[in-house]
Amino acid sequence: KTARAIGVASAPLPALPGARWDVLVQATPAGRNGEEVLHRRHLGGLVVLDAAYGAEPTPLVVAARARGLAVVDGFDLLAAQAALQFERLTGRPAPSEAMASALEPWR
Repeated sequence: KTARAIGVASAPLPALPGARWDVLVQATPAGRNGEEVLHRRHLGGLVVLDAAYGAEPTPLVVAARARGLAVVDGFDLLAAQAALQFERLTGRPAPSEAMASALEPWR
């Protein structure tokens, strides 16, 4: 539904093996505990955004990096959200580097 609302195509997870895509958005907690969402050989796109985050990179993030894809992980997303919230609440530019550094102990 969200994909349709912004004018992009979407597909259910079972349709992804062998599919070509530009950006894969994984916006569930799947993978946070080591579950494999999509096998490395099925990563046929350019960019992976995996919103899940935890003590270790998710298998999807590890596989996408191993394939040389551009990756936005859950910590990157969390830092970007925090920066935007800071800017909206204060009206000032966010200290993005400091915010990203604050997440480093958990990466």
